[in-house]
Amino acid sequence: MFSEKAEGQFVVVHVDVTNVSKQPQYYSSLNQILVDDQGREFTNDSGAEFSLDGDDEGDGDINPGITRSTRVVFDIPIGAAPIALEVHDSMFSNGARVSFG
Repeated sequence: MFSEKAEGQFVVVHVDVTNVSKQPQYYSSLNQILVDDQGREFTNDSGAEFSLDGDDEGDGDINPGITRSTRVVFDIPIGAAPIALEVHDSMFSNGARVSFG
């Protein structure tokens, strides 16, 4: 699946991103953060993400009312337990936390 090698373990999060505004918005997986059960925050692994197989729509502008399905890859320590994804519409936003399960 990956041409990259994890330093720990890869976690792949599938997301559907919908632009609910009235203007185009840029989505970037670089702005998303994975949180584990110890409160640690992880940035995405763009190299591993780029090497994914499939029809991933990835980063780019999303027009109003459009939903983009994509994946975000994180390299986290073995045994770490992801509990949430903190989603951001830009690097400057406060974000919103979405819990898993």
